[in-house]
Amino acid sequence: MAARAPDRRKQLARIHILKAQLGMDRDQYEAVLWTVARAHSSADLDAHGRGEVIQHMERRARDLGITATKKRKVRDRVGDDRAPMIGKVLKLLGEERGEEYALGMLRQMYGHAAPARLEWASRDQLRALISALVVDARRRAKREARS
Repeated sequence: MAARAPDRRKQLARIHILKAQLGMDRDQYEAVLWTVARAHSSADLDAHGRGEVIQHMERRARDLGITATKKRKVRDRVGDDRAPMIGKVLKLLGEERGEEYALGMLRQMYGHAAPARLEWASRDQLRALISALVVDARRRAKREARS
């Protein structure tokens, strides 16, 4: 059985993602399409042309040191209902302690039921974590006041 050709929509999406990562404006983008595949629009590309454009743009991104994945903000990774809670957790952690500290606390509190990532925590887990961080902040403030 012959291998299935990559989905056209996925290839077009990849082209537009690379365009955004490279920070191309419309003229630059159209110049790349014309130079590489002799097309005015990505919709005009056949499977071979799409592949050539993707290879060209990936090579250019690699040469510029642009990584394939872009780190998104926590607010972009979770639903609206838990985003404020995660924001509060991150604020309570401060700059010296990161997300790993919060995950360690969740592992301590929930054992094997603890989420592997902060954005996977349930509302109840986040509430308990916030409470624990508030207690921790008070304890640290008392300790510093004594010093």
